[in-house]
Amino acid sequence: MPTNLRVRAFVAVLVTAALGVLVVTTATTDLPPLDEWIWAALVFGLLFALAEYYPIPLLGRSGANAFTMTAVPGFALLLTTPLPVTVGLVGVAVCLAGRLSGRGRSTIRTAFNAALSSLAFGLGALILALVVDLPATEIGLETVAAVLAAGTVTLSLTAVLTAAVIALDQGAAFRRVLRDGVALNDLGTHFLLLSLAPMVVVIWNYDRGLVPVIVVVMIAVHRASREGIAARTFALNDPLTGLPNRRALDERVAQLLRRGDEQGCLSLLLVNLDRFGMINDKLGRPFGDRLLRLVGRRLDAMAHVDTVAHLGGDSFAVLVRRHDADGVRAVAVQLLEAVGEPYVLDGVPVQVDASVGVASAPADGSDAAALLLVADTQLTTAKRLGAAPHIHLSGGHASAAQPGRLSVLGEFEDALAGDQLRLDYQPQVDLGDGAVVGLEALLRWRHPQHGEIAPGVFVGALEHTDLMPTLTRFVIDRAVADLAALRRQGYVGTMSVNISARDLHNRRFADEVADVLARHGIPGDRLTVELTESTFVTDQERARHVMHELAELQVGRSLDDFGTGYSSLSALAGIPLTELKIDRAFIVGLQHGASGMSILQAILDLAERLELTSVAEGVESPGERQALQRLGCQVVQGYLIARPMGREAVPGWLAANDPARSATRTAG
Repeated sequence: MPTNLRVRAFVAVLVTAALGVLVVTTATTDLPPLDEWIWAALVFGLLFALAEYYPIPLLGRSGANAFTMTAVPGFALLLTTPLPVTVGLVGVAVCLAGRLSGRGRSTIRTAFNAALSSLAFGLGALILALVVDLPATEIGLETVAAVLAAGTVTLSLTAVLTAAVIALDQGAAFRRVLRDGVALNDLGTHFLLLSLAPMVVVIWNYDRGLVPVIVVVMIAVHRASREGIAARTFALNDPLTGLPNRRALDERVAQLLRRGDEQGCLSLLLVNLDRFGMINDKLGRPFGDRLLRLVGRRLDAMAHVDTVAHLGGDSFAVLVRRHDADGVRAVAVQLLEAVGEPYVLDGVPVQVDASVGVASAPADGSDAAALLLVADTQLTTAKRLGAAPHIHLSGGHASAAQPGRLSVLGEFEDALAGDQLRLDYQPQVDLGDGAVVGLEALLRWRHPQHGEIAPGVFVGALEHTDLMPTLTRFVIDRAVADLAALRRQGYVGTMSVNISARDLHNRRFADEVADVLARHGIPGDRLTVELTESTFVTDQERARHVMHELAELQVGRSLDDFGTGYSSLSALAGIPLTELKIDRAFIVGLQHGASGMSILQAILDLAERLELTSVAEGVESPGERQALQRLGCQVVQGYLIARPMGREAVPGWLAANDPARSATRTAG
C-alpha cells in the first residue's frame, strides 16, 4: 500500500481511535480474576494470530486480497475475556502476524490492519453487550443471534474502512471501491465462521482439555474454505498466468454492465503480442510461457485498469472504466509501453511488442462476447495498418466485413470441413519467350457470413498455432492434386506453394511432401516450396535443414519476399535455393529513378551469381515488365500477366495466353 500523506493521516486517525478504545475500556472495565480468563486469552489469542498468519487467498487483481478465519477466535475472545483484553490482543496478534508473515506488508499497512481489527471487535463487543453479559457464561440461541448481528456490523465496518483507505490511496470513488469490495460469494463463509464461535466457546466451557478438538474444527473449516475458493479460482483463473480467464471476464463484464458505472462507461482492450510465435518457436514453449506470465504481471500492475484476463495463447483482455477515445488511447499507449519494456529471462534479453483493438460498451455490445468480437476486428485492423502505436479503436461501431483473429481460430476447422477453403492460381511467365513456366497457389477463404476473407487475416492468425501445419498439409495436397489434373490436360510447368515458420519445426515435413508427390504421381522438380526471407531469418538452422531435405526430393526451393527480411549474404549462400522471388516493393522502386534501378539490378546480379532463377512479384504495368527484362530478370508474375484464378479457369487461360502452350522449367 503506497504511503501517501492522505493514507498516512487516515491510518493515524484509526490507530489513535483504536488506542483510545483500548484506554477507555481499560479504565472503565473491572477485570475479573486473572485465572478466569487468562487461559482463554492465551489460547484464543494464539489461534487468532495463526488465523491471521494463514489467510485464504481470494480472487482479484491483487494478490493482497485474502480471507481470514479470525472471526472464530475473535468472537470467542469477546465471549470469554474482558473487552480491553480482546481489543489489545487482536491488535498485537495482527501486528505479530504481519511482521512474521514475510508477505511484504509495509508498516503502514500492518498498522491499518491492527487498528481496524481492534475497532471492529470493539464495536462487535458493544453489539454483543446489548444482548448478553460479557464474558458469557451461558451460550444459547440468543448468543448465536447476537454474534451473527455483531459479526455483520464488524464486517460492514471493515468493508467501509478498507474501501476508504483504498479510495484515498488510488484516488478512486469511494462508492465504487466499496461496491467492488463486497464479495457476496464470501458472505456465506463469513456467517458460517461466526456461527462456529459460540460452538467453540461451548466446547471450551465444557472441558478445556478439548482444545485440540477446537483446533481440528478450525483446520477443517480452513481447509474446506481454501479448497472451495481454490476450486472457484481454478474455474475462473488461467492456470498459466494466474489471471482471470475468459469465463471470469464474461462474469466481470456482466457485473459491471449490470451495476452501471457512475458514468456508464466501459472499454475492452484486446491485446495481442506481435511475433510471439517466433519467440516460442526459437526459444521453446517453457520460455514463452514464462514470458506470458511476466507480460500478465505487467498488465495487472497497471493503474486505471479494472480487470486483466488471459484469453489463451498470446492474447489478453483488459477492462478499463472509461470509453472516451483520448482516455482509452492514453491507457492503451501506457499498456504498450509497459509490455514493450525489455524482459530478461535466464540472462537472455527479450523484447516483445503488441497490438491493441478496442471496443466500448454499450455502443459496441452489451456482453463480453460482443465486445471481444468488435475488439478482435479492431485488433486485426491495427495489425494490418502497422503504424506505431498499434492501436485501433472502434469509434463506437465496427464493420463485421472481416472477422477478427479470435473468430478465425474458432472457425478454421469448420472452414476445412465445410469446403470453404480453396486455392486460386497465378501464372508465372518467362520474360524471354513469354511461356508460362509456373503457377503459384494462393489460398482463399469464402466464409458463409463474412464473404471473402483476406489471406492476411486468417493466415496471420493461424501462423503461430498448432493449426498451421494442418493448413499447410491442406494447401500442398490440394495444389499437387490440381497440378496432377492440369498435367493430364497438357500443362508441364511447376506449382509453387508457401510454407510458414511453424512448418520448419515439423520433423516430418519433407516426408509428408514426398508422400503427397508419390500419391499424385508428380515428379519432385514440378513442385516449388516458397519460404519468406523473414521466416528464414527467424530460424536459419531449421530452414537450411528443411531445404536440404527438399533438395534430396528435387523439390524447388524459393526464397520469397527477398530484401524484406534482413538476411546476410553469407547466410543466403549457405542455403540450397533454386529461386529468388523479388518483393513488389523493389518493383515499385523503379519509379524512383536511378537509385531504385540500382538496387534492383544488384538483387538480380546476386541471383545470377548464385545461379538462382529470379522471379519478380506484383508486376502490374508494361513499363515494369520492360524494365525488368532489360535488367535481366527471368520470370514475372502479377496482375499484368493475370489475376489469380480457380483451377477450372487455368486450362482456358493457358490456351489463350501461353504461346508455347506450356514450357518446362527445371527446378532442381
